[in-house]
Order: sequence, then C-alpha cells, then structure tokens
Amino acid sequence: MKLVNANFENQIIFNGNIKVLAIENQINFYKLCSMLREQIDGSSEGDFVLSDNAVEVPLEKNAIFFYDYFNFPINDKKLINQLYIKLKNIAFDEDCSMETNQLNMDIAKYISKIISLSELPLEYNDEVDVVSFFKFLDIKFVFEETTLLSKMIEFLNFFELLCPHKLYIFLNIKNYLSNDDVLEFYKFCKYNGLNVLIIENEYKTKLENEDILLIDNDFCELTF
Repeated sequence: MKLVNANFENQIIFNGNIKVLAIENQINFYKLCSMLREQIDGSSEGDFVLSDNAVEVPLEKNAIFFYDYFNFPINDKKLINQLYIKLKNIAFDEDCSMETNQLNMDIAKYISKIISLSELPLEYNDEVDVVSFFKFLDIKFVFEETTLLSKMIEFLNFFELLCPHKLYIFLNIKNYLSNDDVLEFYKFCKYNGLNVLIIENEYKTKLENEDILLIDNDFCELTF
C-alpha cells in the first residue's frame, strides 16, 4: 500500500515500518495537513492518493486522521454504527434472542396501553428495532485506560475490532509521548500489522522502525 502526493518526488510506501513525514516549513505543513484532513473527511478533493495493490482506494473510507489528543473520537459515527450492528447480532443470537423478542413484545404492549389510556387518535410503529434502544440508552465507548499511550492503543483496538482501516495517521505524537512510549506504540502497530503514518512539523531524532521523509524549508525531500 502507498500514499502519494502529486507534489512529492517520493512515494510513501507502507512495508511494515512506521512512516514519518516531517514538514519543516510551517505554511506548507498547515496546507498539507488541512488538505489531507479534508480529503479524509470527504469535504474536498486534494492531491493525496491512497492505493492498495495498485488500485486507488478512497481516503475517506480507508483512513483515519487523528490530531486532537485531548478529545479522542472513540464515539466516531462510523465506529458507533458498527458497534450497534455488533450488539444487534448479539441480541438475536441463541443466547439472547428469546429475551430480545420478549422485550419487543413487552414494549409494544406497554405503548399500546399508554395510547389506549390517552384516548387520543394515535398510531405507532409496532416493529421495534433493537438498535433504537441502543441509541435511546446512548450506549457508547469509554476509555478504561488513563495514559495517552494506553488510550491511543485502545483507540486503535476499537477500530480494528469493529471497522478496520487501511491507514492510521497521527499528528505530532512526539510532542506528547516520550521516546520510550513512541517506541512502545510502534511495537504495538507493527505487531498488529497496522499501516501508520506520523506527520511532524519538524525532524526529530530517528527512532527504531521509522522510515522518514523530510521536506525541509527549501522544499527539498530527504529520505532516511
């Protein structure tokens, strides 16, 4: 799998190592990050192209761009939708199906009684969808971990369990994690076969398992 940009001389090819894109020019850094975020959000087109086995795949369906380490999007809409699908399957498996059906009948009976007592001309949908219960109860993820490293790993576990993506992009993680924690994060990603791109606004010391593409202030590209 690879990520290319029409303005880059080098391609970012994912081959097991963690890819680091360091952009030293501040204006260029902001421009490229904004473009990439908007492409992944699906709000605009841009110059980044993601391909898998020489076949282009849409960024908005295959990549996650994470940049706010104080507000993890663990209840992202795509993630929650997949969670509800998983819970619905559990609700109708052999261990829970009888209780689910009984609950649906009890609710329909209860609503029918309330409408009858209201003495008003009302109607309702008696086909109860268990997913509507999940939404009504606001079932969502919570972090069990407290450290940033643990939250990042748990965040990736949520996505890999319910809606795996081809590429996970993190912004400036070296500003928030120690080198030891960064290496631990890399170890987790490599062990689980995740394609990870780290975007930094400056070049820092190269760490183990990193492949670096540096775009310096003169827009020259260096790889090491």
